[in-house]
Amino acid sequence: MKRREWLKNAGAALALPAMASRSRPLAILKAWDEPIAGSGENSAAWQSSITRLKLRHTWTTTMSSSEYRDVLYVRFSSEGITGMGEGAPIIRYRENAEQARQAVELLRPLLTVANPWQFEKVMAQVFRQLPGQFAAKSAIDIALMDWVGKKLGVPLYRLFGFSVEDAPRTTFSIGIDTPEVTREKVREAEPFPILKIKVGLDTDEETISAVRSVTKKPLRVDANEGWKDKEEAVRKINWLESQGVEFVEQPMPAAMLEETRWVRARVHVPLIADDSGGNANSAGCQVSGNENHAGLHDLELNQRHCRCPSVTPCRLCRSGWQPPHY
Repeated sequence: MKRREWLKNAGAALALPAMASRSRPLAILKAWDEPIAGSGENSAAWQSSITRLKLRHTWTTTMSSSEYRDVLYVRFSSEGITGMGEGAPIIRYRENAEQARQAVELLRPLLTVANPWQFEKVMAQVFRQLPGQFAAKSAIDIALMDWVGKKLGVPLYRLFGFSVEDAPRTTFSIGIDTPEVTREKVREAEPFPILKIKVGLDTDEETISAVRSVTKKPLRVDANEGWKDKEEAVRKINWLESQGVEFVEQPMPAAMLEETRWVRARVHVPLIADDSGGNANSAGCQVSGNENHAGLHDLELNQRHCRCPSVTPCRLCRSGWQPPHY
């Protein structure tokens, strides 16, 4: 099940029977939005749960392959308003959903007395008390920001002074698969204007050729640290450029900074620091257009899976400033 379908059907609502979600999806979604028992005008309540999302297609990268994703969901209630957040742990960063849930529970003493209006201060405290566990931090931050937006009755982009018209177009990702299934995935992604194709294996040319056989859309690729040889990386990147690829994300292992700099000097398309970026204090989360110590163009602020976890840290990164413990 995809997130949008889950939100529509509320198929995994916290503490509610599974059968009820099938028969009364709107009622359950409304229940999710109701204040948590025990919360009130002068008290706050937090609730966490793990939901297993079954994927339409097996999701494969150079790092792993999975039929489902276990996702952490968090609810925060105060003053009659409930904010909802989520975090998707990633194996690459040695996180899982149960550890993320336990991390939220460990922070309960801090969170239940925190002032949600001081969300930057709250998240700085969360970062100080909790090493790692970026999925948990993401879920907490999103729940806080959802609460603030609902309380004020405005979307967050307006609260922060952003413009919808200026928002960059994001990509729809296609996991590694056979050429036949890859073509099927691309056809299913027809509504999305830009595709990001997972590569990093010996079958890269075959994969991109399958994609190009059914679409002329702009492509971006993510090698997920898959190319271990710098000469191979240069050869593949130059070939990808001939196929209309706009940029290449994380072409080599994060630790191979010197080799990545060597590659960067021999290719024309931008290289994107992702896994090399670390967290919000590292060079991978800089103002767009700067360069980090590997010579990689920092064109992507990686909010999606938590090196700059969620709204608050990513927004601060975007402005070029962050509190000391982000």
